Amino acid sequence: MTPPLPLWRRVLGQDRARERFESALARGRLGHAYLLTGPEGVGKALFAQGLAQRLLCRAKTAEPPCGACADCRMAGANNHPDLLLIEVVEGKQDISIKQVQEALLPFLTLRPMQGERRIVIVREAERLNDESGNALLKVLEEPPSFGMLLLTCSRPHALLSTIRSRCQEVRFERLAPEHVASILAKRPDLDPAVAAQAARFSGGSAGRAVAMIENGSLTKYGTTIATVTCLPETDPFALADDLAEWTRAKGKESDSGKAEAGREALRDYLRLLSCAYRDVLLRRLGAPPQTLCQEDAAGAWAALAQRIPVERAIRIEEAIWEARRRIDANAGPAFVMQDLFDRVAMLQG
Repeated sequence: MTPPLPLWRRVLGQDRARERFESALARGRLGHAYLLTGPEGVGKALFAQGLAQRLLCRAKTAEPPCGACADCRMAGANNHPDLLLIEVVEGKQDISIKQVQEALLPFLTLRPMQGERRIVIVREAERLNDESGNALLKVLEEPPSFGMLLLTCSRPHALLSTIRSRCQEVRFERLAPEHVASILAKRPDLDPAVAAQAARFSGGSAGRAVAMIENGSLTKYGTTIATVTCLPETDPFALADDLAEWTRAKGKESDSGKAEAGREALRDYLRLLSCAYRDVLLRRLGAPPQTLCQEDAAGAWAALAQRIPVERAIRIEEAIWEARRRIDANAGPAFVMQDLFDRVAMLQG
């Protein structure tokens, strides 16, 4: 039976980061703390776990990790005695000082039980609050010789500057559309055509592509985009009210039953809308088809691009971004969308 592919080699599109660590290992210059930064959904968490598997594997193979030994299996399942995962507890907003003081710090005071290192992975390190961040500084300032910390972060500027300065930062790139499509293809529950569309609109984030499918924003985009592009011939206020009602319903349908789930779906809808009008601008400027997100089998997008001058396409893009900022600031969805579609109607008129 063929052993499973190690996590270290499952991460797509991040060869530069992988080569950096392999080079440090070959030279014996591996650091004690790394900050893995980049957009959400590009493989940072999987990479961190794969690196832990790579470092904890004790099998004598030409290209570790082997993926099949007891160390690899335990590291892959997050139950290796020399590996600790710290992340936000379900129902909480932050990584608490209790998690750092009662789990992380004691873990790194003990010597490795099986290998040469003890490794701590902190997922979404931007969720460290001031107290837990300052507690983490203690081990960053005086790390044990056998300890390693791997922090993943999508918003590094939200971290304490003292934490950033004590870590080596490794930047993760946005994924190519074909990599996103390859990741989505491993999900048998996803319709291939929907997955392909999500990959084009993902902005290089497999996590975002999955979210757009699961929260229904991709479907809602598909059912409303013809109405949006026909503004001002269609009613902007009816369209806005429909989106606001959809947002409320999405919040009620979520597992938490909270409005934030609906607002997040609306944010994704606005991201899709932004991609669509970016395509309009690119078509107007004569960009090649492979740079576009939206297919145009019927020629509707090309016609819209011919109808809207470059300046107006830019102003529509700015209006969509302003709507996203207002949603982030907890403005009412109905008022935000009414204002947005009213402006789009004026600019397309």
